[in-house]
Parts: sequence; C-alpha cells; structure tokens
Amino acid sequence: MACKKKEVFEKYSNEKRLSDYKNLKERNISILKKEIQRNIKELDLLKNKTVKFAMSSQQIVSKSYALGNSSYLELLQSELKLQSLQQQRISLEEKLLLSKVDLKYLRGESLNE
Repeated sequence: MACKKKEVFEKYSNEKRLSDYKNLKERNISILKKEIQRNIKELDLLKNKTVKFAMSSQQIVSKSYALGNSSYLELLQSELKLQSLQQQRISLEEKLLLSKVDLKYLRGESLNE
C-alpha cells in the first residue's frame, strides 16, 4: 500500500516538474523573441539613421578641414564618434546573433548552418 502511494506521488511529482519545465521553456523562448525583436529595431535605427548621420558629419568636417574652416581636433572628434557608433553597431549585431543561437538551442533546433 505504501509502495503504491509512493508511486502515485512520484508520478504526479514528475508530471508537475515536466509541466513546470515546459512553462519555463515557453517563457524563455518568448523572452528571447522579444529581445531579438528589440535588437533588430535598435540595430536598424543605428544603421539607417545614426551611423549614416555620423558618416555624413565626418565627411563634412573632413572637407571643412581641407578648406581650413575646421580644426584638426574637430576632425578627430567626428572620426572618433563615427568609430564609436560602428563599434556599437558591431556589438549589437553580435548580441543579436547570440540571441538567435540561444533561441535555436532552446527550441532544440540544429545549431549547424
């Protein structure tokens, strides 16, 4: 009799753990999907707006420096700003790729592409 109660308890305990695992897995997948979407939007904004603006700004300052209207310091600052934004873009791309790999792993998909 005690053995039967123990088996029933273990069965329900295992079912509960499985249910908790499935819920946690779905929650983690949902969080990763949201993070990926946020990173895509942020990366798109950075690429299409901020970096383009910094590039045109750097080109303007470069031409202005060549004409003698800007200082060398202004030229270096514009170049530094552009490089900083490009590093930020690369960092976001890396974060996005890592999130996609994590999502594939959670789903149990193949990581080989």
